[in-house]
Amino acid sequence: MKRLIIKLTITLLVFALCFSAPLFVKAANQPVLATYTEQTSSELMALFQIDTYTAAEPYIQIEEGQVTILFNTDEKEQLVYAIDHGRSVSVASETTHQITANLASGSHTIHISLTDANGQTETFSYQVEMPESSQQEKVSQVHFTDLTAIREQKKTLI
Repeated sequence: MKRLIIKLTITLLVFALCFSAPLFVKAANQPVLATYTEQTSSELMALFQIDTYTAAEPYIQIEEGQVTILFNTDEKEQLVYAIDHGRSVSVASETTHQITANLASGSHTIHISLTDANGQTETFSYQVEMPESSQQEKVSQVHFTDLTAIREQKKTLI
């Protein structure tokens, strides 16, 4: 009886390992995107403190056809901006400002003007270079992890 339990346990373990092996393979094949920088940890910490960014030196992030510009002002100011001399967009008076826009690849100019409660206006311009779309890079990273579970049936000729 004891031998039967041992054989049954070993059989179940082997059976479980055979069906769980594709799960381990899937976990090992997940793509990992790494970002490299030469900045120190204190320089990186400053990136996450939005209050250190001003209109003169804003935080600008470019990602997949989208640009985001973040900065703060000491007082509430009315923000008006235009991209490539296009239509002006006005944003409510705030102390934290964010501009997000979808842009095509190439060079773009973003003009902003900040007007305080006294009516004084400051203007700034930013030149943004948008990279080519990385659709080809995305396609090259596609991999099929679930193909291990698919088996083709063989046809027999009679």
